[in-house]
Amino acid sequence: MATGFEPTLRYLQQKTGDKALGQKIFDEALTLFNQRVEEGKLAVKPGAEKLLSFLQEKGIKSYITSSSDMEKINFNLSHNDLRQYFAGIVTGEDVKK
Repeated sequence: MATGFEPTLRYLQQKTGDKALGQKIFDEALTLFNQRVEEGKLAVKPGAEKLLSFLQEKGIKSYITSSSDMEKINFNLSHNDLRQYFAGIVTGEDVKK
């Protein structure tokens, strides 16, 4: 289970012993991840779209729950053309803990 971006950033800053270096590593990793999503190099898991389609056909609603913010979720969904399968999204912005 992911812990979210802030704990990951803090972890990198602690491990490097340098807040600026930890931030730089985090920012570069996120940029590379986003580039790979845009380029289609991070494929949806095999069978995921088939499962989502099946659930939708059976009237079973699917939701996304993620510690990510809505912008990142929408970015990933739009580049993988999966938004139509989800009835709703709960983000890290929607909950305190």
